Amino acid sequence: MFFISKIKEFTGNYFLNRELKRFSRNKKLINYRDIKNIGILYTLDSESTYNKVSVFVEKMRKDNKKLKALGFIKNKKISNKFLPKLSFDFFSENDLNWYKKLDNKYVKDFINKEFDLLINIDFDNIFPLKYITAKSKASLKTGLFNNQNSKYFDLMIKMDNDKDLDEFFNQVIHYLSVINRD
Repeated sequence: MFFISKIKEFTGNYFLNRELKRFSRNKKLINYRDIKNIGILYTLDSESTYNKVSVFVEKMRKDNKKLKALGFIKNKKISNKFLPKLSFDFFSENDLNWYKKLDNKYVKDFINKEFDLLINIDFDNIFPLKYITAKSKASLKTGLFNNQNSKYFDLMIKMDNDKDLDEFFNQVIHYLSVINRD
């Protein structure tokens, strides 16, 4: 099963790299105070993650930011405890074709939205989140430091504890606040 999974991911990466040859976007470093629209990508693996993302979204709303969060559920079935809220959408394994390409209205809308900032909270290097990040039209893309995905991010955050979501959010805000300061 592991071998088949690797073949699927290899095939997905091949098609992604082919698509990216024709892809362009307007990259721009932007200070936190100038950011208006934020997209958040994350793996919905626990209720704790869901709650932390929700708290971060509320904090950003208080700073007058518009947010759209898209969560990936590794299972084929979405649990009732993660019911969609305003500006929260989900997709699962059911929305992937054989080589992990996405076919979902929420995903397509998310990719085509021109966010000022895309925050990828993918601590496990999951292909569908990498695909969305790569294809996103966001001006600035940030995520956890990872040599494999450095070509997809404009700003990468390196942390000692790679799984501390609250610290990751704090670091993102910190670095965006010092970028291009007048």
